[in-house]
Amino acid sequence: MKKLRNFISVLITATAIGLCVLLLLPLQYAGPSPVARFLRLNDGGNFGQAISDSAAIVFARKSGIFDISKNGENGIFIYHLEEDKNTIETYWHLGEGNNRTASYILIKDGVRYQFSMDANKWHFDSSRVCLTDLHRLAKNMARILSDREADTATLATDMNGIFGIDLTKYFNFAVVPTVIRSAMKVFEDESFRQAAGYSFARENFTLQYNFAPADSKRLAEHIHEVTKPAYTTNLQNLVNIAGIAGGLADLIGFDIYDLLFQGELTFSIGAFSGKLIKFTYTNDNKTLSATNRKYGGCQINIESEQLKALLAQYVV
Repeated sequence: MKKLRNFISVLITATAIGLCVLLLLPLQYAGPSPVARFLRLNDGGNFGQAISDSAAIVFARKSGIFDISKNGENGIFIYHLEEDKNTIETYWHLGEGNNRTASYILIKDGVRYQFSMDANKWHFDSSRVCLTDLHRLAKNMARILSDREADTATLATDMNGIFGIDLTKYFNFAVVPTVIRSAMKVFEDESFRQAAGYSFARENFTLQYNFAPADSKRLAEHIHEVTKPAYTTNLQNLVNIAGIAGGLADLIGFDIYDLLFQGELTFSIGAFSGKLIKFTYTNDNKTLSATNRKYGGCQINIESEQLKALLAQYVV
């Protein structure tokens, strides 16, 4: 009887520790509280919170591998972070043989290197200075999402490194934290949900969020209303001349209408874990999907001698 009681005590302790890790780890990275995540079971809660929780898991687990598909071509995506060395690696490929395409990006020692493959041959694309500090960026985002003061100067530096352009020409970073918090809250606005064609469903303990925009003009106006407090004069002039979508398309390099307004987005997220399980995007001529295979313990192994030679040549 005593052994049984000891076993039950150990089991309860182990279960409690497991639940703490499962529920509280994302909270350390500004994810929603356990109570907030539990309440999502009924109506999905705030999608902004759910997706930030997933981003926290991605960062906390340091690496992951996804099975990806584009228009019937299958492949993989792998990411690997070494926060203490401020190093980021991403690798993806689609297709097989001579139809295979791939990309490898390495951010190391303040430099971003990009390589790509087509027709079974690897190429060096470019390198540039990247002053992004992963730990600092995560800390600033955690402060923003938990409604605390962030260092907006270093936030600008870190975001500039990721996007590869000087974002301070377009956004006033002193206001960016307020805009991010407003963007989180907009998912609770019924008018925004209607314009975005938002719907929620639950299958056991998997939460499914769907966006099928029905009113692109109204959705663009909602996005503009949230983001415009951080616009600089440069970006405001772009928007005035080209319109909301056109101005932002000039800035980020692709048609924002095609991504947000002319397709359907679906996210599947674990209710308790907060992990992104699957992402799907479809429009009239494109289907993209990514399904999580594993988080944590994923290494990017370079099997191509050609790519290894390029890395030896270009990576300092």
